[in-house]
Amino acid sequence: MVQAPLTRAAWVDQQLRESILSGDLAPGERLMAAPLAEKFTVSPTPLREALWRLAAEGLVEITPQRGARVSVLSQRDGLELLELRRVLEPLAVQRSVRAGPTESLFSSALEAQHNLDNLLRAPYSEALSLVRANRRLHDAVMSAADQDQLLRVVFALADQTTRYHVLAIQTWGPSGLLLEASSHELPQLILNQDEDSLTKIFLQHLGLLEDAVTRLGEGGYLAQAEKKSTTDGENHV
Repeated sequence: MVQAPLTRAAWVDQQLRESILSGDLAPGERLMAAPLAEKFTVSPTPLREALWRLAAEGLVEITPQRGARVSVLSQRDGLELLELRRVLEPLAVQRSVRAGPTESLFSSALEAQHNLDNLLRAPYSEALSLVRANRRLHDAVMSAADQDQLLRVVFALADQTTRYHVLAIQTWGPSGLLLEASSHELPQLILNQDEDSLTKIFLQHLGLLEDAVTRLGEGGYLAQAEKKSTTDGENHV
């Protein structure tokens, strides 16, 4: 099916989102309307629409009389998000494996695993591409859960931790921060409906991400972002 072309506002939304998630627009960085409108060759209206949508997702902060900035990253927020994921994702895995169909889950996980493998074998893969491939494998295992609200919350939490994951890989590389060590086990565990082993893998992975967020905070990566956000000049959207 041919996708409909993006509206100008949707296109700007996509460009800003990519820049924020990849770190090209740094945490705390001011989003000045005039330069952004010129960069994307758009009028202020679609730019403002995009900023408000991103603000609703927590990627942008908009303050009256001060304008917009990229949301800061804090150790506290990152650890809280991951703690919630550790509570909810085992339930999503359990519901997904029990709901099936197992063959469909197996196929989705296998495809996602191959995609992650291919990126890891490539000479160079951007951190955001690796995180997204890892996310597709993660989501594939949970995708059959028969609780829509549970999946909505789980996927939203994963969205919120993307920037922490990207920053960690940019800082230390992907080793230990992706599911590659366990990815070849996941499809077979799905076929076996081994929810306990799948849950263990997910919790181990989230634990490693928690360690990474802690190290980012201790290493000053998150503190620098927070300090930067308070020292920039004012700006209006």
